[in-house]
Amino acid sequence: MNINIYIVEDDKYACERFNNVANNFESLTITGITNNAAIAYDYVLTNNPDVIIIDLELNYGVGSGLELLEKINKLSDNKKPYAIITTNTSNKTTYDFAHKNGAGLIFFKHQTGYNESSVLNHINMIKDSILLCRNQIVNSYVDKSKLESTIKKYIMDNLDAVGIRISSKGYGYLCEAIYYIITSNNETQMFSHLSNKYNQTTSSLEQSMRNALIAAWSKKNSIQAQIEFPYNLYQGKDYPAPRTFIYYYAERLKNEHYALINELING
Repeated sequence: MNINIYIVEDDKYACERFNNVANNFESLTITGITNNAAIAYDYVLTNNPDVIIIDLELNYGVGSGLELLEKINKLSDNKKPYAIITTNTSNKTTYDFAHKNGAGLIFFKHQTGYNESSVLNHINMIKDSILLCRNQIVNSYVDKSKLESTIKKYIMDNLDAVGIRISSKGYGYLCEAIYYIITSNNETQMFSHLSNKYNQTTSSLEQSMRNALIAAWSKKNSIQAQIEFPYNLYQGKDYPAPRTFIYYYAERLKNEHYALINELING
């Protein structure tokens, strides 16, 4: 299998040498070259290369190689390419920063024996490990995505059972709140999480949830709602409070699907 390599380099002669040397490796393909850090970041997001070679000093380009590395390192694991740094500095602080932000290897351009061939030789030597690691990460994300979808389907089934309308604002908020409690087990941060996700105040979120619950319990099928949700948890109202409703179903689903949820959180 081919290793796709993207290069961020402002020295046009170095770029030419990378291209020429790459022709000697059947399994290495340079898919693009730029001297612009912003373009490079967009390319990583869109094309997901296996390897990125970043020149830290883009003196004749645009942006910063270090900032680009830091931004890439904040991406989800399945979006991160194996990062190789080339630099004109041997500063320890810079090296420490680069390693902490995901640099797999740093090449000092002025060291004896450095050339573009040595960089590509390194990639060719560990290409099987790079591909194996990326395939494992991608597969784990696919599996996790399936688990997330399954658990969210269980949550929606429970909301549907008590007659909460999917068209109501509160429906989505309740789904997300229950999922958050199931996967984070952090009740104190639930509304902070929802506020950040939906850009809504806590009072606005809670009111939308309350409206959805009131509408469900006022329907003709409120008897079914009472069957699904214990009457003794209504707390003196004709409908359950949003927090009580959320915590009840989060705990119920954790008990009913313990193995599935444990795999999602710890797998």
